[in-house]
Amino acid sequence: MGARIGRPPRPAPRRGAAAAGHSPAADAVCHPGDGEGAAAPRAPAATRARRAASPAGVPPSNRRPVPRVQADVPLAAPPPFTLADIKNAIPASCFEKNAAKSFAYLAWDVAVVAGLAVAAFTVNAWWAWPLYWLAQGTMFWALFVVGHDW
Repeated sequence: MGARIGRPPRPAPRRGAAAAGHSPAADAVCHPGDGEGAAAPRAPAATRARRAASPAGVPPSNRRPVPRVQADVPLAAPPPFTLADIKNAIPASCFEKNAAKSFAYLAWDVAVVAGLAVAAFTVNAWWAWPLYWLAQGTMFWALFVVGHDW
């Protein structure tokens, strides 16, 4: 018998792993056999029923229950509070502008940014740069807040 030339014939579709989206090559590795249409072992009835009930491509263990909406509350109804209620819940001292306090926060944030830059260039290690990026990003966000909320 001589060697075949060309592509080998495609195996028949298999049940089980092949139906879940695995390639025939991966299926042959997972289920070794003669490769000529060997049938996968049949799953128990309870497993087959659970698979049939799940949406396509979503394993049953990963499905989440769909949240239920109360039928007596219309979705387009306004919330039970107003923006004035929220503003009244915040203490009045939070709405008082204080230039000295704002500039103190600005000076503090600039000092921390400078300190982080000096520390990063002093350490200059590969593992320190991601920490520096995270800390510096947080501090520049703080500068953004101080600059836009005064």
